[in-house]
Amino acid sequence: MCATREGRKIESYTTTWVVEPQRQRLVIVGTLHWSEELAALCRQAGWEVFRLTSSSELPCAILSRRPQVVILPLQTQDESGFLIAAKVKQARPRTRILLVGNGVDPSAARFARFVGATYVDSNLGLAALLREISR
Repeated sequence: MCATREGRKIESYTTTWVVEPQRQRLVIVGTLHWSEELAALCRQAGWEVFRLTSSSELPCAILSRRPQVVILPLQTQDESGFLIAAKVKQARPRTRILLVGNGVDPSAARFARFVGATYVDSNLGLAALLREISR
């Protein structure tokens, strides 16, 4: 591999090639009302953005993209967002997972922390979500 874990360039002094750092990857699951705008803003910031719909193999689909950040609803068509978050964190502990819910819900926030995710209130808007992504 020709890039460091921190994503810095490594130049080869024996050849003339330079390897660019890998772009950050974001996976957005489901169709939330702000997801199109969020994807566009993240692409402008240099992120590679993947949009996934609900499926029975959602954890595998997420893991195959090797994301740094995953945005999940609390409930998909087939599975709980908490369960998906736990599966992804088990396989890739460094992946940041944001569980998006409607309104302030202390119990959902506690359970999100329990599975290794962060609860985000969708009513706080796109700015709150962008803050969490960039942490």
